[in-house]
Amino acid sequence: MENSKYISSHGGRYGANYIPAICYIFLCESVNNDCLYHNCDHNCNRYVNTILHNYLLDKTKKCNDRNIISKDINNKYKGWKTKYITKEIYEKTNNSFPDIFYKSNIYNEIRNIYINRYGEKSFTSDSCVIHVRLDDVRIRDHGNNQGFIGELNLINLINTVLNKFKLDVFLITTNNIVDKKICSDALIKSNFNQTKDLTHYILGSDDIDYDIYLMMTSKVLITSRSTFSFIPAILNENIVYSYCQWPHYWDLLGTEKSQKFVLLDK
Repeated sequence: MENSKYISSHGGRYGANYIPAICYIFLCESVNNDCLYHNCDHNCNRYVNTILHNYLLDKTKKCNDRNIISKDINNKYKGWKTKYITKEIYEKTNNSFPDIFYKSNIYNEIRNIYINRYGEKSFTSDSCVIHVRLDDVRIRDHGNNQGFIGELNLINLINTVLNKFKLDVFLITTNNIVDKKICSDALIKSNFNQTKDLTHYILGSDDIDYDIYLMMTSKVLITSRSTFSFIPAILNENIVYSYCQWPHYWDLLGTEKSQKFVLLDK
């Protein structure tokens, strides 16, 4: 009973649910040797066929014991639970989560699921991918939390990446006309000289897993202020970058320093 933990699903989006799930699976299996339980509910329905939801089911057991269910990590703390999980990982291992997770058994297991489905390399494998958070936060003021970088800042970011890495640049965003138009306009106004049709460089589909795969296999990944982009960040083989400091970035690290997930030097 003492080594039994529980994680529920909640109404948040993909990254908000499955980043803490990955972190908790790692803590329970690789650090604490705890048994982790999960019962699906209505919040699981929209992600029921995704890779990470199925991985969560594979790594957990169902439970009817109310004493275990009462230990739900999502009820134990306020706010995004990741920061409490990664803090415990850091306190017990003296490593930031992205660093200790890299090349771990769980890291390899999850990566291999994506690779087995889509292939070892993608067309972004020799390029830089910038995740652009738009969609539901495009016209909302979320202050220091998740949000759109802004068109001028996006143009400047593209130019910074071009100068620093000397690679082709892909922008990946939500699969709708308005958001892709914003990305297209920014790319046109940047210093990028595309060799193919502009639409080739603007990514984003209705397949969550495929979008994660394209970011996961990129040579350079620049995350946005979005927990969704954290999923491919911790699965990417290379050093990944956040273009800015924001609370959830530090939450994922569990400390103030990482060798694997670093701030972009502009």
